[in-house]
Amino acid sequence: MTRTSRAGFTLVELVLVALLSITLSGLVLNLSLTSNNVRDTIYGQGTLQMSLAAAMDQINQDARLAMYTPQSRTCCGGTLYTRDLSGQGGDVGMGGNPATLLFVIPSVTVVTVNGQSETTVIANTFDYVIYTYDAATGVLRRLIDANDASSRSTAPGSAAPDQTLVVARDVTQVTWTITPDLITPREIQTFLAAQRTENRRTFSASLTAQGKFRNALLIPKT
Repeated sequence: MTRTSRAGFTLVELVLVALLSITLSGLVLNLSLTSNNVRDTIYGQGTLQMSLAAAMDQINQDARLAMYTPQSRTCCGGTLYTRDLSGQGGDVGMGGNPATLLFVIPSVTVVTVNGQSETTVIANTFDYVIYTYDAATGVLRRLIDANDASSRSTAPGSAAPDQTLVVARDVTQVTWTITPDLITPREIQTFLAAQRTENRRTFSASLTAQGKFRNALLIPKT
């Protein structure tokens, strides 16, 4: 009598294979989700950090041109901008002000020399650069109130700012620290913090940078 062999798998074997497949699929899915989370976190943190770094570069670029930082400036249709380095009134004793920084920089004009366009400084003429932080919207803006003779002036005689630029969004804190020094150029330290939520993930970043003023002129008290 010959015993015939039975092909196929038993029920136990099928259950074990199914459990193994589910376990492996779960591991692969978990690794994929973890990889996506890491990628999204790196991207979110990176873009936020780059945004702050770009704002820092712009502020330090203006500081290198600046003669000094005034106490206040009325411009743009009569709006008064008063220097407040922390937004808490710590600089001028008026709590509740938005963090505001003002620079006075030399006005420039474009002239043609030997057929080439060159930028030259206008003597005894100045433009104002104003940084103002709106805590309600998280926006840090850069305004320019230029002398009408300056090439930075886009609308001579207009009540509107000559230039308006959003230098950073999602900002949660702005602090400037100005260090007087009569030997070396005056230094300015900027601290920016930001927070952004995307796809139910919250990313935070902060950055501190040091810049130097063009001159070591004292900040006017009035």
